[in-house]
Amino acid sequence: MGNRGVLHNDQGKVVRSWKTKAWITCVLSFKERHRRVFTPRRYSELFFLDEATAFAAGHRPCAECRYQDYKRFKQLWMDANPHLVNKPKLPAAEWDTILHEERIDKQGARGFFLKQLSELPDGVLVRQQSSQDVYLFYHGKLLLWHHGGYMHKTSPRLTQLIEVLTPYSIVRTFLAGYKPRIHPSSLQQLGAQRGN
Repeated sequence: MGNRGVLHNDQGKVVRSWKTKAWITCVLSFKERHRRVFTPRRYSELFFLDEATAFAAGHRPCAECRYQDYKRFKQLWMDANPHLVNKPKLPAAEWDTILHEERIDKQGARGFFLKQLSELPDGVLVRQQSSQDVYLFYHGKLLLWHHGGYMHKTSPRLTQLIEVLTPYSIVRTFLAGYKPRIHPSSLQQLGAQRGN
């Protein structure tokens, strides 16, 4: 589940894409807390297919309900992005500002960059330049993203240039060793390919 602040009005209609620069991902169940989705004047609950999708949207782990993931991800992020960090400890607010500059450009549009597939780690979401379809890059395959799970796979040319939707600093974090949780449908697609 994700949080970008209060995105909806009192009638439950979404009126903005984000309210705060702290875009976080939370677990669905924590300390037996219960919420009514889109409660007026409370943060808007966002639901992602999996962690790879949340990271591609520019979210980071929550420091409360996902504290161990938060610490591990933040340390790997800092190790992988030393050019973005000028101090040994990075306050969460500064980290969120850096991530925000990556996910939203100065015109307010969604950011992306171009890279060859061979340079990317598992768990990155990408888009072919001639298509709006989004794919998960996983085990050398492209799995079509769908809100209910990953669908058919393709075997791409690893030298092809592709639009990377996952922010660059997060891609570097994956390369440094953080493995995002991926929806089980990805394994079903890979298993089907192997004849299982």
